[in-house]
Amino acid sequence: MPTLSLRVVESHQKGQKIKQTPVVPEELAKVLEAYKGRWVAVYQGRLVAVADSASEAQAEAVKREITDPIVFRVPSHTIGLASFL
Repeated sequence: MPTLSLRVVESHQKGQKIKQTPVVPEELAKVLEAYKGRWVAVYQGRLVAVADSASEAQAEAVKREITDPIVFRVPSHTIGLASFL
């Protein structure tokens, strides 16, 4: 998994600049762009399932013998995912 580095991004509050560590690597964020508004399961930096609900994404990951994925809904707004997450 790639090393994540701090980067300066603009905050939505009063235009302040803050240092923020992206939750997902930029490569994964680019993949997730195609799934805006959908539920995804991620394990060790890899996308392992996409579904219409959190429970479906979790169940799909379990089918692949992944019992502890991170499951979340990909934001549907246009802010870059690597800076938002």
